[in-house]
Amino acid sequence: MKPILILVLLGTFVLLGPGAFACQVVDGDHIRGADLAAAAPAFAALDPAGEIAISPLPGIQRIFHPADLLKLAHSHGIELATAPPAVCFERSAKPVHAASAPSNLLRPLSVHRGDKVAVTVSSGGVLLKFESEAESSGRPGDTVIVLNPENGNRFVARVEDQGKVVVNK
Repeated sequence: MKPILILVLLGTFVLLGPGAFACQVVDGDHIRGADLAAAAPAFAALDPAGEIAISPLPGIQRIFHPADLLKLAHSHGIELATAPPAVCFERSAKPVHAASAPSNLLRPLSVHRGDKVAVTVSSGGVLLKFESEAESSGRPGDTVIVLNPENGNRFVARVEDQGKVVVNK
């Protein structure tokens, strides 16, 4: 059996190598509400199309431990009496051919890791704009990780255009 390397990435554990239990296979670059509900029925109330997290690269597993699931449930207004067991996700290894690739994958990236980006946050009647740094890359419509310049925390934003990301609350 090959050794397992454990990395901590954005509050969840990522296992490199063979896993200890079966994983839920996801298609695409995001773990969605339907994926989480299939792995942990306590999350059936989530929007099935809602983005929960970034999915791992093919061949890598992303584990949500009970404490992670409790935080996730709380952030989505789901009350759980006890923590559900850990769940595992891995991305489908299906190759994407240019002829069958979604048109968005063929478009060039609008935001690259390390780029300075203009962030617009809107919540109700409040609009906040500031400059920050992208921690991941994406095309319009994709979600990327952005660094909060005030406290160093990371947050998720949607790519709107070249060097522009938005957060709608």
